Amino acid sequence: MDKNGFVIVDGYLVSYKGLMKAIEIPEDVTIICGDAFMNSDIHRIVVGKGVKRIEANAFHCCGSLKEIVLPDKIEIAGEIVNKCNQLKRIFANPDTIGEKYAIERGFAVAPCACLDQEWYISEGKVIKCFLQNEKEIVVPNGVKCIGPRVFENYRKLVSIKMPESVCNIDTKAFRKCISLESVCIPENVLSLGGCAFESCIKLKNIVLPSSLKVIWGNCFNGCTSLEEVIILDGCTTLHGLSFANCKSLKKISIPASVSFIQDNAFLGCSPNLELYVQKGSFALEFAIAKHMNYITI
Repeated sequence: MDKNGFVIVDGYLVSYKGLMKAIEIPEDVTIICGDAFMNSDIHRIVVGKGVKRIEANAFHCCGSLKEIVLPDKIEIAGEIVNKCNQLKRIFANPDTIGEKYAIERGFAVAPCACLDQEWYISEGKVIKCFLQNEKEIVVPNGVKCIGPRVFENYRKLVSIKMPESVCNIDTKAFRKCISLESVCIPENVLSLGGCAFESCIKLKNIVLPSSLKVIWGNCFNGCTSLEEVIILDGCTTLHGLSFANCKSLKKISIPASVSFIQDNAFLGCSPNLELYVQKGSFALEFAIAKHMNYITI
């Protein structure tokens, strides 16, 4: 056993008996044996380029392990992180065995270049945010797009601030953020993806900017606390179930620019919902055809 607690025999890392929480595998290791770190209290492990193979159960029952870094060329023999319930992310570069392993098992995955960063941003698009336990999040300046599912199921998130550079919020970006109360949609956003805010059950009010053109299906479906929505002039389309099952929704302002509203856009809403519409607008025709309450403005 060396001074850091590694037991290495002819390039095989047999076991680890050290006390360090963040470790790097020594350069002379080529194989990490099964159960080598079983029940270890490590928080992070960096697997060096010298390692060619990780045996099954190598990190079995590492209950404190949060991050693992995998090199590009490596063989993974079976399940290496059984019962690692705190493991949040695996760092592995694109198109590698490590990335494939992480994706297939549902782990957050990011390139090794993102190590020690809170955000995985590629070409202006947020791919992943590693601040899942934060109540308030500020998206970095310069971001142009919030990618699919980036904040989905961030159950502690109460408010989020996005920079004016954001022009697209993608599919399911904030779906099931059950504590989200406050969100300001930037003035340059063109599209809200399908299910983008679905089941955000504490969201009460929202103003949608004039830059917005399309609200895709199920965007606010199930936002049961949503009381008022203001859609500024510029939006053209409300797709299916976009505000369905918003049972507390009392008022929604729909501009004359809207030329299409899917028949079931307000399915499951309160019968007391009032549409604020302009004379001669498509929204007025829609309200009359669907026997909905409306007020002309």
